[in-house]
Amino acid sequence: MAEGMTDSNRKEMLQGLTDEQLCRGYNNQLLGEQTERQILELLRTRGVAQCVALGRTRTVTATSTPQTTTASLAAAATPVSPVDAATAERERRRVLEEAKKLEADRVSAENRAAAEARVRAEEQAQRDVKEKEQPRPDDESSVMQELFGPLSPDEIVKIKTVRPANSIERPRITQAVQRSLNDPESARFGDIFVLPNKHACVAVNAKNKFGGYAGTRMAFAGTFNGTWQPLGMHDVTLEKCISMIVKLK
Repeated sequence: MAEGMTDSNRKEMLQGLTDEQLCRGYNNQLLGEQTERQILELLRTRGVAQCVALGRTRTVTATSTPQTTTASLAAAATPVSPVDAATAERERRRVLEEAKKLEADRVSAENRAAAEARVRAEEQAQRDVKEKEQPRPDDESSVMQELFGPLSPDEIVKIKTVRPANSIERPRITQAVQRSLNDPESARFGDIFVLPNKHACVAVNAKNKFGGYAGTRMAFAGTFNGTWQPLGMHDVTLEKCISMIVKLK
């Protein structure tokens, strides 16, 4: 803590220590040069001639001698006792063992992370291969499957050719459907779509036998010998009507 203080703050702090505390600091091998000089000055001022602490004996010299040279340390220090040496050796070995364990744990964690990354990369590569191998219907075909239900490739081609009835076909188709109604004059026609197999889906609302409109229904029509004929009336959607017709053989 003293090493991080300014000289004035450190000196003030050191002045509050006992001689024994100052001697322990003076004999500390990790003591900084400036701190050692200040402690030495205080020890000389207090008349302390020798410090015995931390297994060392140091003479309080008349002049400040830095603790940085090997020769001065060797001259001032007394031999460490066998018990202290054994304790220091055990501590050194303990620190080394902990460092080895931490390094082994780090290497193990890195190897585990690398292995997991390889597994993820292999799984992704397999998914990519499967996606490439599986045929993907285009967006238009997907929409058709949702609207019309399961369709074969040929049926999808037929639906793509569905078109609105032209100005010539429309009156002929509506006349054919009117022939199947209870009240032909009441018929109100909506969309009419023609399929490539000469069939048509016709949206129509007409009065029933009770004189009321029954609601829009889907009429089926087809050509026979070039003439449009009614094929029945069903309560289905336009998409269902088209799907039913494209499945006709």
